[in-house]
Amino acid sequence: MLAAFGFVHGASEWLDLLALIAGDTPAFAMARFCTMTGSFVLLFEFARLEAVRLGFKMPGRWIYAPMMVFVAWGAHLAGLNGASTFARYAIALTGALGTGAVLACHARDALPAEKRWIASAVIGFVLYALAAGVVVPPVAGWAGDVIDYADFSGFTACRSSSCADSWRAGSPSRSGAIGASA
Repeated sequence: MLAAFGFVHGASEWLDLLALIAGDTPAFAMARFCTMTGSFVLLFEFARLEAVRLGFKMPGRWIYAPMMVFVAWGAHLAGLNGASTFARYAIALTGALGTGAVLACHARDALPAEKRWIASAVIGFVLYALAAGVVVPPVAGWAGDVIDYADFSGFTACRSSSCADSWRAGSPSRSGAIGASA
């Protein structure tokens, strides 16, 4: 299930790149949204099934019905960006944190050398939860996006073009910080 998440989410990222290069249409945006959301469901399902296997009491697959209602509510409030925001909050954030938690449980019984690798995966999924589940697309005229892409860029003082230029040059930007605006 976790590998399926990786493959589907990887495909979602490639579709996003294709939209940037070739342009986007409403139908293609919907296909990208469905692929992204499907990947989040796979991640959540991995965490749910592993938690059950570890002996935790978890809801059944019925849990996806209220999640999808929540995502549909986001679409009703703010279109596709609202749906994407709610999918990230409801499914990506909880799925990534749940995956980190079940992996941490697996680390208890692992050999010392394996624990380091598992701990790295736990840290990775917690960071992914923040990046994919908290940093969301901007939603015009609506405060549902707690931290959107622009907020995150401002917080990290990183604009994609200045960061890329600085990294290509191997040096800090004119202001002295890698990626900082001049």
